[in-house]
Amino acid sequence: EHDPAVRLPGAASEYERGISLGVISKPFGLGGVRVGWIACRDSELLQRMLQIKLFLSVCNGRADELLAGMALHHREELLRVQRRRIAANLALIRDNLDRLRPRIRWYQPKAGCIAYPSLAGQISAMEFAGRLLNETGVNIVPGSCFLQAPSHFRLGFGRADFPQAFQLLLDWLE
Repeated sequence: EHDPAVRLPGAASEYERGISLGVISKPFGLGGVRVGWIACRDSELLQRMLQIKLFLSVCNGRADELLAGMALHHREELLRVQRRRIAANLALIRDNLDRLRPRIRWYQPKAGCIAYPSLAGQISAMEFAGRLLNETGVNIVPGSCFLQAPSHFRLGFGRADFPQAFQLLLDWLE
């Protein structure tokens, strides 16, 4: 959440079959660290999920575990830094995408560091992403990769270099 005062309770604590999950990578700005957790009151479902996890990977990487432990030890400071970064990047998006309406529409997320803007017009997000990557080196992921409408694309804004990449996107759109 961008504002800790509006934190939602975990689904696992609210519903009998609710599932809550968390990761280290996004909230702590540690892309690539593959450590997370899952909570569920349904022990049978939890066992089935564990079997799938063990099928996909037997164990976590030791370096990932060390980085995750360090991040959790310094969580308040890391989360504060990441929230500031996200707030600044969101302001940048808001100030610029709002003026690009109706060509690009977006709704500000209440949590996380990913938005899913949509394109108005004839070009699909897949074509848009391909052209943007080839012409600027900026990588966005089409919404169709996430089973979303073909006009949507994923815009991640949690990285420190987001302002530079976003400016390349804006310049390309002009």
